[in-house]
Amino acid sequence: MDRRNLYDIIEAINAELEAGEPDNVSWNEFEARAGYEGQYVIDAVNRHLGPENWRIRRVSEWTIHQKVDKASGEMVPGSVEAEFELDIRLPEGEWLSKGPVVGANQIGTNLAEAKNAATRNATKKLFSLWSIGNRAYLGLLTLEHAPEKAARKAKPSETPRPARGTDKYPNDRWQALGYFEDFAVKRAAGYLVQLAESKGYSEEHVARQLQKRFNKGLGGNLTMEEVEEMIALYEKAEPKRS
Repeated sequence: MDRRNLYDIIEAINAELEAGEPDNVSWNEFEARAGYEGQYVIDAVNRHLGPENWRIRRVSEWTIHQKVDKASGEMVPGSVEAEFELDIRLPEGEWLSKGPVVGANQIGTNLAEAKNAATRNATKKLFSLWSIGNRAYLGLLTLEHAPEKAARKAKPSETPRPARGTDKYPNDRWQALGYFEDFAVKRAAGYLVQLAESKGYSEEHVARQLQKRFNKGLGGNLTMEEVEEMIALYEKAEPKRS
C-alpha cells in the first residue's frame, strides 16, 4: 500500500459506511446532528486497512477541569481532556500521522469511563482528518437517517433540536475547538473565532481577551452572554494591520 492506494482504501471505507446507512447512523441529541456509530467506523477501518496498520496515540497528559457544584457550591471535577494523534502505516514501515486533536468528555461518577469517552471523541475527530466518515461532517447525514434512534433517545416531551446549520451562529470553525459545557455556546464561540480571524486576529488573541475580561479560557463553562459580548467587540474592531 502506498499513499495513492491509501486514498482508494479510504474511499472503500466511506463506500461501506454509506452502504450501511441508516443502520450504522445515530442521532447525537447533545450536538443536534447525525453521525456514524463509532464501532461501525472502526470495523470498516479494520476490514479495509487492517487493525495492525493504524493506531490512536495520546500525546499529552490528561487535564481535569473543575466546575462549581450547584448543590454544595464547591469545586468538583467537571470534564477531562487530552490530545491524541492517529497514525496509519505504509508497507515500508513508515507511519503517517494526523493531529493532534483534543478529546474531551464530562465526568460523571467514573473518571475511567470519562477518559474512554474522551478517547472515542478524539478518534472520531482524527478519522475526519483522514476524510473517513466524511458524509457525517459534511452534513449529509440528517435526522431523517436515524428518526427511530432519535425518538428513542429523546424524552417524550422533547422535540429534537434543529439540525446543524440552523442556529444563530452558523459556522464550521467550532469543530476545531476544545470542550464546552454547552454546545450552543461552542457554536457561538466558533463564530467568534472565525470573526476574529477574518479581521486578522488569532484564536490565541481571542483566548487572551477572554482571560482578561472574564478570567476564563476558550471553552469549559464559558457562557453565551460572555461569547456574545466578545462578538460585539470584534464586530466593532478594526482589521489588524499586517
